[in-house]
Amino acid sequence: MKGTFPAMIRIPLVILGVPFDNLTLDEATECIFGLIDRSYGDGKPRLVCMADRICIDNALHGDPRKTSPDLLSILRRADMVLAEHMPAVRMSRFVGPALKECIVSGDLISCIAREALTRRTSIYILGSRAESVKHAWSVLEDRFPGLMVAGGHSLSAHTDGAEPFDAYESDTDTVDRINASSADILFLSLGSPNQEIWFERNRDKLHVPVCICIGDIFASIAGSELCSPAWIRNVGLEDLLSSKRARRQMRKCSLIDLITFWLLILPSILFRKYSKAALHKRFLKTSMGKILYRYWTRGTRELFSLTLPGIIDSETVKRLGFLISKKPDSHLVLDFSRVKSIDSAGLGFLLHLIGIWDTGTYEVLHVGLSRLTKKLLAYNRMRELTPSRQFSDQNELLAYLDEKAGE
Repeated sequence: MKGTFPAMIRIPLVILGVPFDNLTLDEATECIFGLIDRSYGDGKPRLVCMADRICIDNALHGDPRKTSPDLLSILRRADMVLAEHMPAVRMSRFVGPALKECIVSGDLISCIAREALTRRTSIYILGSRAESVKHAWSVLEDRFPGLMVAGGHSLSAHTDGAEPFDAYESDTDTVDRINASSADILFLSLGSPNQEIWFERNRDKLHVPVCICIGDIFASIAGSELCSPAWIRNVGLEDLLSSKRARRQMRKCSLIDLITFWLLILPSILFRKYSKAALHKRFLKTSMGKILYRYWTRGTRELFSLTLPGIIDSETVKRLGFLISKKPDSHLVLDFSRVKSIDSAGLGFLLHLIGIWDTGTYEVLHVGLSRLTKKLLAYNRMRELTPSRQFSDQNELLAYLDEKAGE
């Protein structure tokens, strides 16, 4: 698995605006330890989120006009988002590449703990209740003798009010205890969205390399796959039992959850089906290879112009990724005039692209956004990708650049 998750490029699959990393359990475990190495290299903490039903519901609220900007923006800035929601996994194939696996938090904790034993990596447990933290600590030490648990305690995270990101004074003691432990991994089990907001408002103060938001699993850990009976462990059947439990849990897809998610994702599915049906076979043959780009100057502005192909899917994204610089050195012009179809991988590429340019001082200018493309972005909670300043064609863009040059 090493080398398959490059540090430069993370292009997720975007489903209803939520970015999912298309990884298996083993791949996700390896990547998390890769994030630890990268954090020690630049000193920045990394965030891994488990997107379960509660997390997705809180991020979406069932209506694009009522999307929670706080949690959704945190998920988009996270270093990894793993799907723990079976309806999302099952429906993913209708809007792009299928997600490989529904990853259960308990399985991820077990894999990380097993790998931490080998690498001598320490963990810290932060939960919502003292008894759940104590129980999780004892279970992990019992199942993985020699595991380095650097510490753990409970916290009542305050994320209510108009400014949830500003109420960090009460977190000072907790952050100091975590930093003093020198832990490599922080398991954050406060429930969503409390855990994600808590990390975001303390991001700049935390020294722990990787924080993994795992929902409220520690509060209900008893009887889970982390708690196999002693006799099962003694006869070496623990992995077999755990895998069977994981399969049963992944198959338990509530009909109500499935219908609810289907209704949310249905507009995106219909838009994709409609756009693909409207394409002519001749267009399909010629549009895939037409990726045009150039560097040019207008006045004092240096620009990188990228004319997107007619179909932006996983195959196209692989080729587009080679054109994108990690550190932008010019303004970006995205020409959508030929775009007819965008799948979840294409949306992930756009999200990745905008994210790179947002970190700098350069503008992203959109040209030729059709009504269909705008609706597709709206239904996928990506309206911020279509800012108020957009241009119908290149002539309107040039007029804008000349006006800016004259100021």
